[in-house]
Amino acid sequence: MEKSELLVAAAQLTGSRSLKDMTLDEVERLVTVAQYVFDICLNELDDRGELRDSDGCVSVPYVCDYIVWTALTRRSVKADNA
Repeated sequence: MEKSELLVAAAQLTGSRSLKDMTLDEVERLVTVAQYVFDICLNELDDRGELRDSDGCVSVPYVCDYIVWTALTRRSVKADNA
């Protein structure tokens, strides 16, 4: 996605409000929703066999400013340990 497309999508999620105008609770709720959507998207990529390991890391089609360590799913972790 182009940056302009990401900005439009973000505006849809925030109701076109600036994060600076949101309360801490609103920002935390938005992060929770984003994490949930990220999780179900990773599950869908995993189900389709489209997650690729690169040096033990999962590759996703987005580069962000922060590295966040995450588990794909409990189901996948159990399958890996089986």
